[in-house]
Amino acid sequence: MLALITAVMAAAGWLVGRGMPSAPPATAAPLPLAEALDRSLGRTPSRGGPALAMRPAPGTADDPELASLSHSLCQLSVDRLRGLGGLRVAACESTRAALAAGLDDVALARLLAVDHLVHSRIERTPDGRLRLQLDLVQLPSQRSLWALATTLAPAELQRVPQQLAQQVAGRLGLGSALPPEDQPQPAAFERLLQAQRVAARGTPDDQREALRLVDEALALHPGLKSARVMQLGLRNAALRFPTAAESADPAAQRQRQAQLMADAEALGRDLLADGRADPRGLVLLANLAVQQRRWVDGFALLDQALPDHRIDPASLRTAAHLHAMAGYRPRALDLALAATRLDPLNAVNHQALAFFHALLGDDARMREHAAIAQQLGDRVAVVYQGIAALRAGDWAQAEAATVEGLRGAGVAHGWVADFVRGAADPTQREAAAAAIAALPAPLQHGMANFHWYLAWLGDVPRALQAVQGNLQGPIGAWQSNLWWPEFSTLRQSAGFAEVLANTGLPTLWAARGAPAGCEDQGGGRWACR
Repeated sequence: MLALITAVMAAAGWLVGRGMPSAPPATAAPLPLAEALDRSLGRTPSRGGPALAMRPAPGTADDPELASLSHSLCQLSVDRLRGLGGLRVAACESTRAALAAGLDDVALARLLAVDHLVHSRIERTPDGRLRLQLDLVQLPSQRSLWALATTLAPAELQRVPQQLAQQVAGRLGLGSALPPEDQPQPAAFERLLQAQRVAARGTPDDQREALRLVDEALALHPGLKSARVMQLGLRNAALRFPTAAESADPAAQRQRQAQLMADAEALGRDLLADGRADPRGLVLLANLAVQQRRWVDGFALLDQALPDHRIDPASLRTAAHLHAMAGYRPRALDLALAATRLDPLNAVNHQALAFFHALLGDDARMREHAAIAQQLGDRVAVVYQGIAALRAGDWAQAEAATVEGLRGAGVAHGWVADFVRGAADPTQREAAAAAIAALPAPLQHGMANFHWYLAWLGDVPRALQAVQGNLQGPIGAWQSNLWWPEFSTLRQSAGFAEVLANTGLPTLWAARGAPAGCEDQGGGRWACR
């Protein structure tokens, strides 16, 4: 059931490193793209063990609810199939991208490096039920190993993934499928499906409507852990985007935040005590714990989630960002690579890999993954060409690529020329930093107070002020930027120890060790270079 939760949390903005490509991948050259994926992800023909992808049923423009149900079935099935040891299962996001690009089975299998597919088809009957067909095929022979044709009510879809997992386990010689998980009551399941569809629209009002639906599901099925996790995420989204009436009562908002923290800690303890806890729930609670500076609690949740072979790509990517925020850059890269091997056609994964390689100073790998992200339809990853150009002193390219990336993200970019001018000419840096610091407050907020750009210009006082401003709120993915190789002057400044204290990281480092370049100075003070 938590397969649906991840989609809702991403729509609510609760997951760091979230997002989806804005266009389907290019179709002209699937083989060169497959070879690029093999090279960049370290894939080899002899992967060991079977690998499977599920092709969601093609959607229809006149029945978007049916398309949503098809995607939900894919997510639930892939989630259940990951419970089979010895089977690598590709993410639904990658198969949807391949379908959007019109790729056939052969091209899809080559890009995803799989040797089995599950075809699915869903149609609506005149009486409102669903006609479902599944076909497990072996590639490249296209031999059918098992097929299902049935008619069922929408709420009965939740029984299909277990049946599919049992058949896949038997047909591929993987032993027994895991025992069924606790399933929501049919009416509660329908509410959760509705919540997924509503939350996917993405507006704050939609998140609140989704929260109302989840509340109804919990009233029908009290204590359902998957719904409790979804409810916490949507409550967090509501706190991040308060109504005018809520904003007018700060005391009540603080009380809601305190209650959310208490409920998150309680649910985290329940999940840790549950030997079968879904790793998605653990990672989602870890993310919230880090936002609240409960680093040790968050990483304890990650310790339980990460070894679980059921873990999904989005959770791995979130865990990667959490490690990068703590300064553990090599571990972040390893987790991002694991996520991308499961979801290789998701541009967001390649943008994340470009970022982590940039943090480690590997320009070649940074450019490689940024290029793949662009080929998969991402319009923001071009900013990494700008970073490479900044590092190389190619100022015209730095400006052009940065502007293009910001335009793709829908962010104002009139200030970029001043920034690049300051990066190119030390005599212009004060003017550039002052111009950036004077930009409108909404833009400042959206760009995390431009801390990265001020640090790149070497304006340590303004960069520290920007970082401290960011630390007035919950911890966010922006904190990874503290560890860019170019920012050693910032890290060695007198004010950085106070920054570290305000992040809460010293508590984590005291328990688990500091990242390379940081040392305990005693008395709770840490120094980084």
